[in-house]
Amino acid sequence: MGRLICSGSMAMNGYLNDEKSTRDVMMGKYIFSNDLGYIDEDGMIYVFGRCDDVITCGGNKINPEEVEDIVKLSGMVEDCVCVAYNDEKMGTVPKLIVVPKVNYSEKELFTFLSKNLEYYMIPKKYEMAYSIYKSFNGKPLRRKYR
Repeated sequence: MGRLICSGSMAMNGYLNDEKSTRDVMMGKYIFSNDLGYIDEDGMIYVFGRCDDVITCGGNKINPEEVEDIVKLSGMVEDCVCVAYNDEKMGTVPKLIVVPKVNYSEKELFTFLSKNLEYYMIPKKYEMAYSIYKSFNGKPLRRKYR
């Protein structure tokens, strides 16, 4: 798994009037995306998320989408988003923002997550919300929570 890099005749030449942003993503003819993924032996590309979404907690890398997928399996939330949170004592930890269902219980959710996630992936802070900010394609807008 790594950062996806591409090139080709259909690739961009750079950002209009923004040399700094262009330098940040381009090296020669290659575009360094912020997408994390891999290419399998058949040439299929699998995208797992964005570099800037990955949470580093105690030296462990956490893909927030993995946490969200397990949270949704609990049946206690309508929607959720997992983001990095800077805790004064523990450093960077996962934070979970949930749109709860009627049967939501933070204690029961924590118990469920303890059985289904690695210890370092379990959110350390929880918040409730009425809705989750989404992009045009329905993905959580994590930058709104940073």
